[in-house]
Amino acid sequence: MFCPQSHGFINYVSFYFERLAIILFLTDEEKRMLDGEMGYGAQKGMELNVGLGEAMGAERMVKVDSCHLGGLSIRSAEDAGFDFYTELSDRGAKFRICTTTNLVSGDLENWSVLGLAADERERQDKLINAFDRMGALKTITCTPYLQGHLPRFGQHCSWMETSAIAFINSILGARTNREGGPAAVAAGLTGRAPEFGLHLDDNRVGSVLVHVTMKKMASLFEAGNLGYWFGKYSAQGNIVLDGIDEFINNDYMAQLCGSAATSGPTGIFHIVGITPEAPTLEVALGGKKPVLELEYGEKERQEAIDYLNIGKGDEVDWVYMGCPVLQLNDIREVVVAIEGKRVHPNVMFWITTSSSTKMLAKRAGYVEILEKAGVTVVADTCACLLPLAHLQRMGKKGIHSVVTNSTKQAHLIPGCCYMEPHYGDLDKCIEAAVTGKWR
Repeated sequence: MFCPQSHGFINYVSFYFERLAIILFLTDEEKRMLDGEMGYGAQKGMELNVGLGEAMGAERMVKVDSCHLGGLSIRSAEDAGFDFYTELSDRGAKFRICTTTNLVSGDLENWSVLGLAADERERQDKLINAFDRMGALKTITCTPYLQGHLPRFGQHCSWMETSAIAFINSILGARTNREGGPAAVAAGLTGRAPEFGLHLDDNRVGSVLVHVTMKKMASLFEAGNLGYWFGKYSAQGNIVLDGIDEFINNDYMAQLCGSAATSGPTGIFHIVGITPEAPTLEVALGGKKPVLELEYGEKERQEAIDYLNIGKGDEVDWVYMGCPVLQLNDIREVVVAIEGKRVHPNVMFWITTSSSTKMLAKRAGYVEILEKAGVTVVADTCACLLPLAHLQRMGKKGIHSVVTNSTKQAHLIPGCCYMEPHYGDLDKCIEAAVTGKWR
């Protein structure tokens, strides 16, 4: 969530920026930004950069030319974020680099599908418009790397959204830290970020080795289980996965990254022979022995499932799929699984995706098949970004139990939606949707 004291932090940095600029080496252009010669937005962005850089021990800034922002959801921005971002926009701040945007609190093309209140829609529109005026691209997705915003190997970036951060570091070999809202906005406004963390070579090397002994893992569900299990060890060092040869599908990679970044502070991991900085095990480990060596097999897989599958009883009110948002092939798999069946009248079945993917799914005839079966295709949002008032209204309508195949949502739903989820694969989700029961 956005820090409620963000304005106080900005004022603190403003007061001390001259002293901080001496500690950090700034180029002439960066000094001009800090002095306000390049506009209000660039100045505020550089003040934030300098404050963060000093706190993290950075010696200089690094140029970035790719940014992905969260904070567009009214739930994640909260009041402080809303005020900060709209003030930047009102004072003419502009993003200086390619900047895309994350999910929001609603389906922008079909507000009625979620039944959000008028004041919630109005506030969400104002926040989106603020980012639009600053020059952000309204991609409205948590997987911008699958929608055209594809950083290159070695490129320095400033990204939010935990699954996307892990993906561009681990799968593409681009470089970003796990940014918070103000830090990512600051990078977008200045084209700079403090050089620390995963921007530096030494901090990207693997040190925890996981031998993957399970072989049949090419599915969203199995990718999620693996990522969730090893993510909890990422606090002890960057993970290196050895023994995987099936994750050639970027949809599965996205699920792997999202899960790993949910159970632990994963910013980067390496898959030997697949990810750019791990052509061999030796290279992935930087020529050193691992500090910890583990094995992932059937026992460890079941540990992840048991930890997440905490739902009580067998009644099902809501089946939810799509975190990270489903891609076209994922939607096709749901279509194949449910075609010819019908969702139980007491069950609400959502799949979430981006607006652009939903358009392609319409062209392919998938949306028509899903809607005929009783599935609602929701774009632009996810369950954990729904306004609290809306979740309360759902509760009053009898939505109290949820089934999902998303590792990330199974982890987040208890805290975000106040439900204890049942967690299972695609077949289990379809069975629950059709029968209204968890078995």
